[in-house]
Amino acid sequence: MKVVDSSEGPFDTDDRGDAFAEGRLDLAELLREVALRPAPPPGYLAGRTAIRDSVSEIIGCSLLEAEQIVAQLEARRWIVYPGPTQSAVDRGFDWRFVGPR
Repeated sequence: MKVVDSSEGPFDTDDRGDAFAEGRLDLAELLREVALRPAPPPGYLAGRTAIRDSVSEIIGCSLLEAEQIVAQLEARRWIVYPGPTQSAVDRGFDWRFVGPR
């Protein structure tokens, strides 16, 4: 699957203008779609799991593929968890959707 980033300019779509056409994925548009859904529950793992599930539902991919996409969004700092991610005690912070800058 080719990942494209609309924040860096135009991207290819299918004939219907679908940003999630097979073989192409616009991460900025995907994040906008995820942000329109109910907020993920507080906490690192619970929130990340909910985001992963939303990604899987939106683009119709496996949970493994969705997990990789969420990891990419997190690595780009387009989604941010403000609390500790490796702590045994999770204080239940809310995820932030930042998007491309």
